[in-house]
Amino acid sequence: MHITLFSFVTAVLLSSLLIVVLYLSRKSVKTIRMLNFGNLACLYLFCLGRMVFSVELPFTVVLAAPPLMNPVADIYLDRPSQFFLLLLLWAAGSVFLLARLLTRACSGRRAIDRIPKQENQVLQEALEELQREQKRRIPIQVLCCPGLSTPCGIGLVRRKILLPSREYSADELRHILRHELQHFQTHDLLVKWMIRVFQCLFWWNPLVYLLGRDLDQVLEIKCDLTVTKDYSKKETVAYMRTIKHQLEQTIDREKTVSLTSASLVGNFAISNVEERFLYLAESLKPTQRKALPKPAFAVLFAALILASYSFVLQPSYPAPEFDENGEKIQYMEIEDIKLIHKKDGSYQEIYQNESVDIPTYVAEKMIEQGVEMIEE
Repeated sequence: MHITLFSFVTAVLLSSLLIVVLYLSRKSVKTIRMLNFGNLACLYLFCLGRMVFSVELPFTVVLAAPPLMNPVADIYLDRPSQFFLLLLLWAAGSVFLLARLLTRACSGRRAIDRIPKQENQVLQEALEELQREQKRRIPIQVLCCPGLSTPCGIGLVRRKILLPSREYSADELRHILRHELQHFQTHDLLVKWMIRVFQCLFWWNPLVYLLGRDLDQVLEIKCDLTVTKDYSKKETVAYMRTIKHQLEQTIDREKTVSLTSASLVGNFAISNVEERFLYLAESLKPTQRKALPKPAFAVLFAALILASYSFVLQPSYPAPEFDENGEKIQYMEIEDIKLIHKKDGSYQEIYQNESVDIPTYVAEKMIEQGVEMIEE
């Protein structure tokens, strides 16, 4: 198992192609009904992982792809200084973007820390009651913030749900807490961090930004559908009304939601909220199309992983007709080569009445290519 330049380029090409396919497929409601958003998020994360773990395995076969790989090989072999410059530019860009990401995250966290917070025992008990219903407890603190405009969840270790200091109906409070709790239970904040870091590392690939934006939306829709899975039609409509009301209440957006938060209203784009409502409405419709069973998806997912590692694209060049002195090169034809398998188990190659001893592994390769073998 090893990594080569060509295995890395192959991984980037495969992942980029899969990102485009997933993005286009997600626009089809029928496809989503069969695949579901949880499986879609899993496939998006596979795209990230495949680019990072771009290794060749023992069963990986080589496929010639001159149009794609020959230019890469030319830069690597013929212009090493330019290749090194590209690597240096990649590294410098990644370091800069990672530093900017951390700086912005710290600034956003400090901005949230400056907002006055108040503990509320009633809200804390409401959250604990929800967790008891789900039989899954995560230590999360609920705080009221007078300077906040939208509910959000923050923290990978010290988890907090922050709520604007305003009046909430019992239904609104239940919807908000269930939504934010669901994000924590499925580690969506960690996934969002992974996406941001990945975008910094592969900043030169525009499809990585497409993946990041769409995966954010997929996580929100998955959260909505999970929260409302057991809701009646009336309760689902009330849940949508809560999102709409919180969106209308949201002001001063940049100061109140950081890069590491998960908010009930998502990224504030009206089109994204409309899409969330679309799938919530679709979930209420009776359908005969069943989602792909988990075992079937697991099998297909494993097959996808194996298939993605089953080949690597490499350059291929036509054999030269003339040597450095301008003389025509004479190549051996398979028909003119004979292979002698000697009694002691060794091999000998005969070409134009000249013989030479060759290693066993070379002889085996020649036999695979159709060279005639004669037993001594």
